[in-house]
Amino acid sequence: MLLALPIEKSFLLGLSAFAAAHILYALFLYRWLNWQQINVLSVVIFTAYLITMMFVLLPAVVELRVPVLAYFCVISVMFVTAFAANTQDYTLRIGALFFVASDSLLAINAFITPLPLQSVLVMGTYYAAQYFIALGCLQLTKEHHVS
Repeated sequence: MLLALPIEKSFLLGLSAFAAAHILYALFLYRWLNWQQINVLSVVIFTAYLITMMFVLLPAVVELRVPVLAYFCVISVMFVTAFAANTQDYTLRIGALFFVASDSLLAINAFITPLPLQSVLVMGTYYAAQYFIALGCLQLTKEHHVS
């Protein structure tokens, strides 16, 4: 909602809200980390994505470089904790992928080029991300008998 408000600094406020959500997800998942869950292919693909997005996005965000770089770090932590969560269920990982996709589409639309159906693409991937992350967190608590 903050991203859409017609107020000064709405992008920074929205970015901060998303960063806070990612931090909370990572903190929730922290106690169930199992680094053996992460495979080399996932690390290579995500690193390639990050490098590509930084090369594409950073020249376009000029005065927002520091907050955008900070956000890249925060979403990376959320992504890694979702992939390292000690579960055989894939819903957390799917949710993390959808969140990265949603954020990427939003950034491309806002700073690079308008996307056709941008609202459907951004919000569809965002809602899918929230659904799969919430479902994955519930599954994780069931697997580890947390009430």
